[in-house]
Amino acid sequence: MPWLYLIRHPHTTIDPACPASQWSLSDLGRAQVRALMALPL
Repeated sequence: MPWLYLIRHPHTTIDPACPASQWSLSDLGRAQVRALMALPL
C-alpha cells in the first residue's frame, strides 16, 4: 500500500515589519524541522 506524507510548514517568528517570506523559524519551528529530518522516510 502506498503512503502519503503530509508535511506542513514549520512555525515561524512573526515580524509585522517584514513580509512573511522573510520571517525566520521560531525555536519550535527548528525543533519541528529536526524531528522531521530524523524520520526514516
